[in-house]
Amino acid sequence: MHAVDDERVHCLPFRKQPLVVFAPTTHPLARCEKLTVRDLNGVEFVLREDGSRTRQVFESGLVAAGVKVRCSVEMGSREAVREAVAQGLGLGVVASTAFVTDSRVVELKVEGLNMYTHVHVICLRERKEAALIRRFMELVGELR
Repeated sequence: MHAVDDERVHCLPFRKQPLVVFAPTTHPLARCEKLTVRDLNGVEFVLREDGSRTRQVFESGLVAAGVKVRCSVEMGSREAVREAVAQGLGLGVVASTAFVTDSRVVELKVEGLNMYTHVHVICLRERKEAALIRRFMELVGELR
């Protein structure tokens, strides 16, 4: 999977990040110890805008699982999603590394979610052999 569909750009896959679903502490699902993806059917979600990679991965995964959710509102940033969820406008979904501990929301344990976004390190293809960039990419490769 490439981060950028442009021949001028070199993409090095770095890591995959699982998606996590979270809810306001007042939501009925927040009290469930374990959920399945099917339990999300018909639930309202606060989603990122069209074109968001997180949203694309989440919606594709739901389609594959035969689950439909409703979008209560679209937001343009992870922070806005968190605030809307905290205010009770629906559940949210973000990459695990973007989930911020907040006393107003709780991460839901959803068995079978198995949805991931991918982090890439990119540079201009014409610069990838420059000494510093090459060494940096080598170090990134070692960290994978």
